[in-house]
Amino acid sequence: MGTRATYLIENQDGSSVCFYIHWDGDETGAANYFKNMKALLAKNPKLSNSQAFKKANSVVRLNVEVVDGHSQDLDTEYQYTLFRNGNLFVRKSNWDGTNSEAIWNASLEKFLDKYLMTPEKEQIRSEEHTSELQSPMYLVCRLL
Repeated sequence: MGTRATYLIENQDGSSVCFYIHWDGDETGAANYFKNMKALLAKNPKLSNSQAFKKANSVVRLNVEVVDGHSQDLDTEYQYTLFRNGNLFVRKSNWDGTNSEAIWNASLEKFLDKYLMTPEKEQIRSEEHTSELQSPMYLVCRLL
């Protein structure tokens, strides 16, 4: 998915680094990027938050770019700001920067709980999709 996003990561010392990733910038994709960062920090706690974010996700996406900050010049749809206290602020806008709105302002942990796809969530989603496909409306569409 080509949803673009910037990720401003505040380090433990108060400094911050902003990254631009061209792919999977929606909530589910971002949750995976943050999960990768947390897993690497657990293995190597001497890394800063921003070092862990870049290193963990450069393996997945080779185009993790350091940028000056959240900028509308990048045509980003999502802007994630992770504070050193673990709070995550998310802003979503149209690709051209219009209609910007805050969509999340709570802990990273709650964000991961909501948006990470677990096998259990995949099963529920699959069952919901199957029941939708069995509805009369979809049956008519398939018969046409």
